[in-house]
Amino acid sequence: MSSPKGGDCGQGLIELAKHFASDRFVACCYDGRGQGEAEGIRSGHHLAVEDLEVALAWLRENVDAVDGRRVGVFGQSLGGMAAVMVARGDDGIRSLVLWGVLPRYSVWKQKQERAGDGTFEKLWEKASKEPDWQDKTIEDFVRSFRVMHSLVPGTWE
Repeated sequence: MSSPKGGDCGQGLIELAKHFASDRFVACCYDGRGQGEAEGIRSGHHLAVEDLEVALAWLRENVDAVDGRRVGVFGQSLGGMAAVMVARGDDGIRSLVLWGVLPRYSVWKQKQERAGDGTFEKLWEKASKEPDWQDKTIEDFVRSFRVMHSLVPGTWE
């Protein structure tokens, strides 16, 4: 479960993880570095992608019940964008639930460029396999790499 702002799990995601676990899914909530109880300094949105990659690698290596070839990721807001970026290069991710993500990746790119944190280029290197993908809707983008997905509008209230 990849959280908003790439940050801490928070009670809302913890409750959602418990719900998934009650349906016999292995559920993992993690705090991104420098967020919640995690150590480190948060500096740039590319860390949300890296933190999700590390969490997935840890689950695959350490939790026997996880089939690394059949992983689903729930992501909200920036966590949803991180999930899209990671799924683009991870054939083991078979499903995505994206809650409250921006409708087009180009909108997110513009927000990052305005923020001036210089991390968009790092994300671009990971995801750009097609020259025009950033102009697609998120749904078209996800559909292009054949991952079962659900887009849920809204934010945490």
